[in-house]
Amino acid sequence: MGCKRSLSIFAFSVLLIVCITFLDSCSENPFKDFTASLDSREITASFNITLPENGASFPRNIAPPEFEWDAADNNNWLIRIDLQDGSSLSRSTKENHWVPKSDLWEKIKLSSENTYVTLTVYGYNGETFSRSEPIRFRISSYELDPYIIYRIAHYPLNFVKEKPNLYYRDITELKSNIFLKADKFCFSCHVLSDDGKAMALSTRRYIKIGKKKKKITGVDVLFVDNEKDYLLIENANSNLDIYGSMMTSWSPKNSHLILSVGDKIIGVNILSNTTAKLTYDMGGDIAVYAVGQKVLALLPGANDQSVREFWPYFSANGEIISFSRLYKNGESDIYVLPFNNGKGGKSKPLEGASEKGISEYFQRYSPDGKWIIFNRLQGPTDTFCDLSDLYILPAAGGVPKKLACSKEGCMDSIAAWSSNSRWISFTSRRYKNESRIFFAEIDDQGNAYPPVKMPNQEVEEAGEHPAYHHAYFVKDRRNIQTLADIYNDFNER
Repeated sequence: MGCKRSLSIFAFSVLLIVCITFLDSCSENPFKDFTASLDSREITASFNITLPENGASFPRNIAPPEFEWDAADNNNWLIRIDLQDGSSLSRSTKENHWVPKSDLWEKIKLSSENTYVTLTVYGYNGETFSRSEPIRFRISSYELDPYIIYRIAHYPLNFVKEKPNLYYRDITELKSNIFLKADKFCFSCHVLSDDGKAMALSTRRYIKIGKKKKKITGVDVLFVDNEKDYLLIENANSNLDIYGSMMTSWSPKNSHLILSVGDKIIGVNILSNTTAKLTYDMGGDIAVYAVGQKVLALLPGANDQSVREFWPYFSANGEIISFSRLYKNGESDIYVLPFNNGKGGKSKPLEGASEKGISEYFQRYSPDGKWIIFNRLQGPTDTFCDLSDLYILPAAGGVPKKLACSKEGCMDSIAAWSSNSRWISFTSRRYKNESRIFFAEIDDQGNAYPPVKMPNQEVEEAGEHPAYHHAYFVKDRRNIQTLADIYNDFNER
């Protein structure tokens, strides 16, 4: 566990002198003549590195990340990375955070694929030197999908009036781009198909019919390759209320869409800058939309009107539907039923995700069909952005396991899978009690490494308390651009 030190104190001193000499020699460097006393046996650790987490695994293709530590009383810092081959890389900074330049990050990645390196930070306050507890991190041989789409909002969330934009990011870059701009009307929940060629967005807006305006509460559906690139599923066609669709899910060949209908928020109580208590109407049900026929109908087995049924999701092969069922006591369980080409069937609780006194929800199947990941919370689920953890199960059910990427005492929520089933993205409030997107690697046994934060997350638009949500991986930039063009073309009509 940890990189073995093979250098003597003398050899280490010589190595450190070489490393420090490599620093910017034109600026004042308090570490220049400071050699052997930087050894961990000479200075007691007095602060911690906060980014990345100890044991973290980085995707091979990720942009240079932030490194941060919690000691702000120093004004000079030395960052040292000890590689497995016994060599070290060092840089200095005057801030308690650091982002490596691209060439150095490439050098670190080449030296640490599937191998841990050790990071130590040394500080100087003008009189004394201090050091951090060392941590380890590694570079995975598995990559993320090249792009990610996500939403930026702010706390406290206004679930009725807010009009947040959607953004996309090239994983290898440190900047984001606007994907869909919600200027004329609002959308909130958004779901991409597994192939990235279709997208559904719940929408609220007015459209002009003659001289009158009609309020539409429905679902926008965008297609990359279909002749008809835009559809609106609306309640006027089927007498079903689609307001508050609470996410949707695409069948493997994009022939069907499952969604919540009649799923209304009837009360919002802001508890703090980061927490809102939501009250739902208990009439939500699951419906299935046949894209080719443009037919929307309730899904038998998921239309019990005495409970709220929400968050439907297709299994990887499209044969099983999972969904959450919320009871009047505020607790929720995950249920499954056969899709049966939209005819549904008898639903049953998913073993391991339907425990009494515990709420389970926000489930997602892995693309390889092996796992199902979900949120778990002690007690009722009536508080949005409260404490919750990520759990994993075999897709058919079994014994639930809490993922190591979850952190005690904070919200970890709404996971999404990469196309290779090796990574999840999720929203977490572990960073400054503000919502950020994190990535965690999942191994063959369903174990998670400590996560890494998506680099350089912009916060200006979201204000003092940013909230990042619903991050989805995308393989093809063409799909992103085409979906944006379709949306913008419709938005200008």
